[in-house]
Amino acid sequence: MSTQLRAVSVAETLKDSYKSVRSIFGSYIKEGDLTLLFGDSNCGKSALACDIAMAVAYGTNNFGNEIENAVKGKVLIFDLENNDSQFYSRYANSPMASDESDMIKRVCSVDITDVDAFTGELVKMLDEYEPVLVVFDNITKVETKLRVPLMERFKCILKSYETSFLVISHTIKRKLEKPIDQNDIRGSKNVIDFVDAAFGIGLCADKMCKYIKHVKSRSCEKIVEVAKVKLETAPYLHFEFMEWADENDLLKCMDNSRSKEIFGPKDLHKAVMLKREGHSIREISDKLGKSKSTVQRKLAEYEEKNSTESDNSKGKKSKEVMTESI
Repeated sequence: MSTQLRAVSVAETLKDSYKSVRSIFGSYIKEGDLTLLFGDSNCGKSALACDIAMAVAYGTNNFGNEIENAVKGKVLIFDLENNDSQFYSRYANSPMASDESDMIKRVCSVDITDVDAFTGELVKMLDEYEPVLVVFDNITKVETKLRVPLMERFKCILKSYETSFLVISHTIKRKLEKPIDQNDIRGSKNVIDFVDAAFGIGLCADKMCKYIKHVKSRSCEKIVEVAKVKLETAPYLHFEFMEWADENDLLKCMDNSRSKEIFGPKDLHKAVMLKREGHSIREISDKLGKSKSTVQRKLAEYEEKNSTESDNSKGKKSKEVMTESI
């Protein structure tokens, strides 16, 4: 079967109407894009997604003029992370509690075992609800083999619907003192190729604040600086912008703070068992969630102590044998 080729006028493509791409969340999320938000467990990914949803639906922008929010409209959230009770505890006092216009709708019972069937249901919801933003929280809750096909469907939908997708993902096990990059995304090579933009949440050295880093964009230039933010719980869970900063400055004390991490008897016992099973220091570090240097130091101290006790024991037995012979 022959392929039909069609040439498109470059002048038509470059008309003014194509130049203006509105912001959903500054340069991080642009209108019509498939965007990925990633970060470690419990870093606030879902909270930031809800911040963005409320900014789009109600104009409630906690980031002020620092991060533009030009697009307004309805938001559809697929919540695979939180049950109703957890969602209530976070947002009972938020603007969503008094939303009488159904600007934000949430789907919490999501079973994605058949990507085609799910896509069909999603398209029906898009036709009925007409959201300007769809939040999918999160892709790592979906079976591994279905993630890429699902991202492909999202990409296809964007060609036919005037909406945007924000997909949330976990990171792989990573060193907190290391700058964020796209290789930290779980299944990074397969996932990152499908998205138009990506940004992540990292932890500052003082552990009191976090930061948002732009790592990819096809619609605009990447932001060089990171947005330092703080997660607040009152009156509801949300982020507040603090300042623009250099990522290295926010991480430079991380090594010192990691040296003070707690490594108790239970940690030592697990480390010794894993070492005896043939695991490397790096593998033990990842399994325990402790720094490599701390694991190495504690195991060395343990081996030195046991070696000294063994030598003392041998010396004592030797002395006893000599005494008996006399």
